[in-house]
Amino acid sequence: MIKKFFVLGICILFLINFVFALGITPGRTTIDFEPNLKQEIAFSVINSEHKDMAVIFDVRGDLNQSISLNKAFEEFSASEETKSFSYSVDLPSEIETPGLHTAEIVAIEMPKDLKSAGTVIGSRLAVISQLYVHVPYPGKYLELDPQIINAQEDGNVLFLIAAVNRGDLDIGNAKATIDVYDSFGEKVAIVESEQREILSGQRIELIAKWSATKINAGDYRVYISVTYDGEFVDAEKNFKIGKNVLEIQRIEVNDFELGGIAKFNALVENKWSEKITDAYLNLIVYNEKDQTMADIKSQVYEVDSLSKTNMIAYWDTVGVKKGNYDGKLFLKHNKGSFDRDVTVRVSNDEILVMGLSGEVLIEKLKKSNLQMILIIAVIVLGTLNLLWFIVLRKFIMKRKR
Repeated sequence: MIKKFFVLGICILFLINFVFALGITPGRTTIDFEPNLKQEIAFSVINSEHKDMAVIFDVRGDLNQSISLNKAFEEFSASEETKSFSYSVDLPSEIETPGLHTAEIVAIEMPKDLKSAGTVIGSRLAVISQLYVHVPYPGKYLELDPQIINAQEDGNVLFLIAAVNRGDLDIGNAKATIDVYDSFGEKVAIVESEQREILSGQRIELIAKWSATKINAGDYRVYISVTYDGEFVDAEKNFKIGKNVLEIQRIEVNDFELGGIAKFNALVENKWSEKITDAYLNLIVYNEKDQTMADIKSQVYEVDSLSKTNMIAYWDTVGVKKGNYDGKLFLKHNKGSFDRDVTVRVSNDEILVMGLSGEVLIEKLKKSNLQMILIIAVIVLGTLNLLWFIVLRKFIMKRKR
C-alpha cells in the first residue's frame, strides 16, 4: 500500500511539473458567420519551461473541415520561449444549423526527436485555442450575459446585462426587468433598465442601477427578463452585497498582570443577513526569530444575523517578556476569513495590539485610568455649573437695578 502511494505521489509531482511546460494564446477567437468568409488567424505557442521539445498540431470540432493548418509540426529548443503560427479559415457558403459552431486547434507536446523516440506511450500535454463561429438565427434572437458590479454594502449595485442579437433581423426595442430576491426567497426590489435598439449581430449592455444603501449585507439572487419586440429571454444570477461579514468592534484585556493568564474579550458583529457558523478568533504572536510564540484561539461560535456576540480567548503569559512582538490576527468563519498583521506590545500590566491603519485595537482598560477620567469629568462639570451660577447671578442683580 505504501509503495502504491509513493508511486502515485511521484506521478502527481511529474504531472504538476508537466502542466506548466506548454501554453497557447489566444485561448479563443470569435467571429460572426459570413458566407465564403476567408480569414487568417494567428496564435502563439509558449514554451514556458524552456524545454527541448516538439509540438504537433491537430484540428477538432464540427468546423474542422473549414480549417487549414499552415504547419503541422514544429520543434522548440530550450532557448525559444514562444513561436508564432497561424491557420486559415475558409467557411462554406451556408451553414444550415444556426447558433454556435466551434473548432479547436490543439498543440500537443512530443519528444523533440520523434524518429528515435519511437512510439510515444503515456500522457501527453495538449493545449487548445478555440475558434467560435456564430451563425445567425432566422428572425430576432437575443442572448444574455448578465454581470453585476459594485455590489457593496452601503452603496449602489450596477447591473450590466450584455445582450447580443444573434438573429438576422434588427431588434427595435429591448428592455430588462430585474427582480431581486434575498437568501430567504423574499423579493426586495424590482429594477428596470433603459430601452435600447440592437442591430443584427450587435452586442450592447442594458444598464440598471439599484440603490442598496438600506439593504443588509448577504447573498442575493436576481431573475432577469428582457423583452424585445414581443419576445422575451430570461436569465438568473447570484451575487453578494457587502464584504465584511464579521467585523471586530472591540477587544478588551482587563486586569492583566504579566506572567498570568490574559483574557481577550472580543465583541464581534455579524453584518450579514444570515447566521454565521464555525466562527472563531485566532491571534498568532511571533518572537524575534519569527517563530510562533503563542497561538491564541477562541472557542467556536455562532453569530446570528445582524447581531453581536463576545468571543473569549486566553493567553498564558508565563515566560513572556516585556516588549513588542509581530503578530497576525484572524477571524475565521463558514463564509470566509479576515486577517491582519498586528504588533503586540506587552508590559507588566497591559497588552496593546495595534493593527494596520488603527483598524484593530486591543488594549487593557486600567481602573486607574477610568477613575482619572471620572474625576476630570466631575471637575469639568463642577466648573461649568459654577460659571453658569456666576453668570446667572450677575444677570439677576442687573435686572434688580
